[in-house]
Amino acid sequence: MPDERESTAIPAVIATGTPKEVDAFLLACLSHEELPQPSLAAMYEWIACLTGRKDDDFHSHISTCHYWLYFQYAKQAGLSPDGQAYPPRPEKSS
Repeated sequence: MPDERESTAIPAVIATGTPKEVDAFLLACLSHEELPQPSLAAMYEWIACLTGRKDDDFHSHISTCHYWLYFQYAKQAGLSPDGQAYPPRPEKSS
């Protein structure tokens, strides 16, 4: 029987990896826009999985995932996280 934490959207490293392994995975997956990005729904599953691991060592990983979600929603709304237009508009020449 499969582990109840398994999901098609939850990579094994999120479900069972060490904090260092999860660090490396999130860095590789979330910081390179040229690589396939997880869906918003998948990210919510990752957050739930990490939260369910009940280990203080994963709080920073959960925060990273929340920030990534925030940034994705801001991009969809046409804003950068600091509230400016996204992508930045070129300066008007005088």
